[in-house]
Amino acid sequence: MQIPSAILTLVIGMVLALGGLWIGQNINLLPIDASANAPIYDELFKVLFTIGSILFIGIVGLLVFSLIRFRRRSGQLGDGLAIEGNLPLEIFWTAVPAVVVLFVGLYSYDIYDRMGGMVEAKDVIHAFWVPEFRLKQDVIPGQPTQLSFTPTRTGRYPIVCAELCGPYHGGMRSTVVVESPEDWDSWYRDNAKAAPEDETLTIANA
Repeated sequence: MQIPSAILTLVIGMVLALGGLWIGQNINLLPIDASANAPIYDELFKVLFTIGSILFIGIVGLLVFSLIRFRRRSGQLGDGLAIEGNLPLEIFWTAVPAVVVLFVGLYSYDIYDRMGGMVEAKDVIHAFWVPEFRLKQDVIPGQPTQLSFTPTRTGRYPIVCAELCGPYHGGMRSTVVVESPEDWDSWYRDNAKAAPEDETLTIANA
């Protein structure tokens, strides 16, 4: 008994969706999360990774199936049948990517806005980036730029310039040092400048 193509397509689609969802939720390719902003960004990454996994597996699977199913058979010398003008298929592969791109764009904008990213001008020069914090902020010389975040793990984390800013772009690196409150207080006490002693200035009248 041959399974109807509509049912087979529905089953394959469900398997792809569930498989992509499992991959997106269980495979983590990001560095360790070390700030309160990270979970918000990771939320977006999981959605994008899920969509990407579904598309990748689906496209590669269809390609492999086509290579096997429609391969040139022994003794076949001519071209295959010229099939064109499948309107439902053209509508499908135009509508689905459009919906996906619109969803990703709106969702990305929402995440970016929630992270406080809607504060910069158009002429970007640098981009302050700490991967473990999931933070990236455009920085323009001469223009005050504020970025607030809450670290959640002690350690040393690299600061990277994420935009091609000039010939020394590769050397624009530094480090964020996150210490416990106790270590910070100890460092502050050891390095605080001593308060100047009170001095009395006496002026004698001539």
